[in-house]
Amino acid sequence: TTKKKKSRKKKKSTSQDPLYWREDTDLFKLETRPLAPPPPRQSGNDTAAAVTNKHHEDVTTSLLTDCQMIRFTVRGKPIPLRRHRTSRGFMYNPSAQAQEAFQEVVRNMTFSEYDDSTCHNGPLFSEEKYLEMNLIFRLRRPRKHFIGGKSGPGRLRPTAPQRLAPTRSDVDNLAKFVLDSLNELLYVDDRQIVSLRAIKVLDTEGDCLGATEVCIKMFTEDDAQELLCQ
Repeated sequence: TTKKKKSRKKKKSTSQDPLYWREDTDLFKLETRPLAPPPPRQSGNDTAAAVTNKHHEDVTTSLLTDCQMIRFTVRGKPIPLRRHRTSRGFMYNPSAQAQEAFQEVVRNMTFSEYDDSTCHNGPLFSEEKYLEMNLIFRLRRPRKHFIGGKSGPGRLRPTAPQRLAPTRSDVDNLAKFVLDSLNELLYVDDRQIVSLRAIKVLDTEGDCLGATEVCIKMFTEDDAQELLCQ
């Protein structure tokens, strides 16, 4: 009996579900436009070399793209960004491990869209771009919402709340987790986000394990004017 208990404990500790993941059926959308080629360089000493360099530059830059919008879903329980803490004289980020897992999923799904010929260096949105971010947090449901305490499609209790319910996680802290996680990955700094919309609802899909839907797009002066006139 003792050996069985030990083996069960060992199995439980080694088999851990991922914090975040992506389903193959999840929507992923990336809108880009070609970058304009730079002006040709002129060389008075070597005309042939100048023509060759110009051709190489035009071919290279025509393969690069400028991101206009990205939309994706990261599966897993949305969590708020926790404040930095101090231990033994050192400051650390309690959310670092979760943020790294979130970043890895986003990195894999985003930059896999660029093949070797369209190698994208640095964040998708350059530093001079202003951005709008829309977030939908689908919160994981507790077991008490399901019949028999077991999650699954069609097992929600009739008395369970549909989408809106008071939860402990503040929507602003949920948004801060995403904003901070995507720094230097999709944009240079989250200061580029000038418009932010976020909503938190209870998950209603499948096993209701939670998900974060993200949409980031360019934000222009015309967009600001239209928003302010509403």
